[in-house]
Amino acid sequence: MKQRTFYLDNLCGLMLLYMIFVIHIAGLKPSYNPDWISVTKAILSCFMSWFFFKAGMMHRLQSMHEIALKSTKRLLVPYGIFLVIGFVLDVVRYNHDGIDVTRPVFYKYELHTFLTTSISWSTGASWFLLSLFVARLVFNALCPKVRPQTMTIVFAVLSVALWWLEKQRLAQQPSVYIPFYIGAMCHGVAVYSLGYYIKDKQFSKLWVLLAIAVELFRFVIDSRIDFRTNDSGRDFFPLGIVYGMAGCIVFNNIFKRWLDRPIPLVTYIGRNSMVYYLMHYPILIMTISMFRDELSGIGSIHYLCIVSGVVVTGLILSDLLFRIKKLRFIVGG
Repeated sequence: MKQRTFYLDNLCGLMLLYMIFVIHIAGLKPSYNPDWISVTKAILSCFMSWFFFKAGMMHRLQSMHEIALKSTKRLLVPYGIFLVIGFVLDVVRYNHDGIDVTRPVFYKYELHTFLTTSISWSTGASWFLLSLFVARLVFNALCPKVRPQTMTIVFAVLSVALWWLEKQRLAQQPSVYIPFYIGAMCHGVAVYSLGYYIKDKQFSKLWVLLAIAVELFRFVIDSRIDFRTNDSGRDFFPLGIVYGMAGCIVFNNIFKRWLDRPIPLVTYIGRNSMVYYLMHYPILIMTISMFRDELSGIGSIHYLCIVSGVVVTGLILSDLLFRIKKLRFIVGG
């Protein structure tokens, strides 16, 4: 059991560090795009799929009552708390920018954001918690009756269908608007089901060779997508789904074979992933919003170093804060 924990914790830590520093922080300065960032984005583009895949690997079939209670504590309670925190931080941000937050239009905007995206912008990363909550319950409800591999195919097709509808809407074709978190939930069930189905099979030679072949095909036709189906304007979403699944298998094999041991900091972050996942985004958003004037006009590298320093400091303090047992429920503990 320790072997499995180490390699999964290490991968979780890596994916979080990548998301925080490459996707979210470096993404603030698109003009700063050295080769190492482009290569890293190509290699680790499966990062969001991996979180669902790993959760599927860990799934244990149980009664709906039991899994609903556990998932509510682990996922839904933190989601609700960070939704409220996000709203409060939105009030602070908009008030700082001179926007009257007492006007009905502000609350209408917040409600519209929630209904269409399932988040408050200041805590935007929390969308994952709701999608994973739904994926866990849907999978557990269907698994006794539907084979996991069938669920992977059916929900992947549903996700692609929702992506296509969003693509038509953006092209101003007649189409019904569907909140893109519905697509994230379908995509989540697909990857979650695959993780459950091949949790042991993925280490066989057949699955490894197949996954490597798919990953190599990426160098022929690349496709890097947001996990959610609102990402309809850039790459080919269906291919991105397949690449994400293959990447999960490749990285699990690499880490289990060669990195199945404690790695300072990385293992720790992986084991405390909820703190780092949930807290980095509001710290980042508040930093760039509240100090917009102070950060303007400085070079990209200087800007990214300052923001990174603030985020790291905030995460260290958050880690210390959530070591308090009575506060652990906020992050699903």
